[in-house]
Amino acid sequence: MVKAEAVPKWLTRSETKLLYQLLEMGVAALADMATTQVALGAVDRLITRGLVMLSCFTPTDAAHVLGQFDEFDTYSAELGAQLLARQKSGSGSQLAADGLEAARMVIDALTNHSAVALMDAALADDRTANAITGQMKNKPNQNEYLVSSSDVLRGAVTKGRDRADDGTKTAVEIALKLSLPLVALGASAATYYPAISQRLSAELIVPDHAEVAGAVGAAAGDVRQRVEVLVTQPSIGLFRVHLAAGPHDVKSREKALALARAAAETSAEARAKAAGAVGELSVCLSETIDQVPVGSEKCLFLQATITAEANAS
Repeated sequence: MVKAEAVPKWLTRSETKLLYQLLEMGVAALADMATTQVALGAVDRLITRGLVMLSCFTPTDAAHVLGQFDEFDTYSAELGAQLLARQKSGSGSQLAADGLEAARMVIDALTNHSAVALMDAALADDRTANAITGQMKNKPNQNEYLVSSSDVLRGAVTKGRDRADDGTKTAVEIALKLSLPLVALGASAATYYPAISQRLSAELIVPDHAEVAGAVGAAAGDVRQRVEVLVTQPSIGLFRVHLAAGPHDVKSREKALALARAAAETSAEARAKAAGAVGELSVCLSETIDQVPVGSEKCLFLQATITAEANAS
């Protein structure tokens, strides 16, 4: 979090007030700070601008609680699991009996979501191959055969192994198996992927030095930098471009958007070069404009987000 003397002068009144409160408290529960929709919006904007960090219970924390991983702070992870267990479900009951159960729920959710995503990717790849070879004569909806689009198929992936383990029988049994080996990379490969591969009945391959493969690939791959510039309208007819050096006000929406595009593009290029990019850079611009209709032919501009992404091999 930023220091008090470094609080930007261009923040709104609600953002400034909330940031000073957070600086005084150090660490605070989101529910205690965002007690209204206005406060919640201010927190979200402060996080987006990198002035506040949001911390939560993660699968890595759950792995620490369950003894599957011990590289970081197990005690803090256990405290987080206890807090998570106390949360209320949609029915109003406690989410879990204790921290261990809460951690198991998180790991189970990670395993299930990962297995479904991997099976979706495999099915989509098969569908693309069939379309290219002409084996798919009709053109069904692209999501029709995805596991995530069917409760039955999702259950076959996420619950089939559980039913096999506890001996439960169903009237109809559907089994889905990944026919290709599953190659796992990253620091979490050896921790999470044995259970995921079991869900998919797939052979698991964890290469030597898998924990740093992603970092090496990122360092040796393309340089990519992304910059976002926000444009707001604090009052009718006044448009504010939130630049890195501070806000800049203009009286024309078109000029504000043009300034934001130029600033985003220039900043993305500069960051890419600072990250080691050499040679020709390609910059892709995109924008999202939020506005609401106020008449048959008029719209009220709320804000726009200009995004520039610079790429270099």
